[in-house]
Amino acid sequence: MEPRKITVIIADDHELIRDGISTMLHKFEDITIVAEASNGEQLVQMAERYLPDVILTDIQMPVMTGIEATRIITEKFPSISVIALSMMDSPYMISNMVDAGANGYLLKGGKNEIVEGIRAVSKNRDYFCSGASRKMTASVKKIRFSNREKQLINLICKGFSTQKISKELFLSPKTVENYRTRLLQKTGCKNAAELAFFIAKNNLDNL
Repeated sequence: MEPRKITVIIADDHELIRDGISTMLHKFEDITIVAEASNGEQLVQMAERYLPDVILTDIQMPVMTGIEATRIITEKFPSISVIALSMMDSPYMISNMVDAGANGYLLKGGKNEIVEGIRAVSKNRDYFCSGASRKMTASVKKIRFSNREKQLINLICKGFSTQKISKELFLSPKTVENYRTRLLQKTGCKNAAELAFFIAKNNLDNL
């Protein structure tokens, strides 16, 4: 009896990239491509139609981004594992994909890691390529918080509003907002929710 193959959907708005990945993966007997998508919306449709084991998706795509598509897919079909495949090695982008439910993150160009990643997430294991892991680690190591910033982070992560932080730390609301803006810039986050996720993801809870 032939072993069951890992079913995969490839999503990228560049046809040449999709063709290249597909051609490369066809060489492996345990992997089969069931569909391709050129944008996030199409990816969601293909995921619902084929219910693959693994999705390999770009992040920046038209109509709907890979992040938005990943969030929808992982919520509706938790059995599907998603790997981001991108040129972007921003720790913020990696965190966004993980927050959306992705099980892995690969930088384009690492052919061997694509295969390793697909096999790993198909067995419910997370997989981050060496480049992405180094970026996350290096980024976190470079960040240094002042004592006041640490106080604000702890309160922000607890869900405190600007007014409540202001009273707690005896600072003006404007000063609190200035600190908040600085912290978001320093960590590359868009809002308080992303900052809280960044802190938890990088084990910085005990600042």
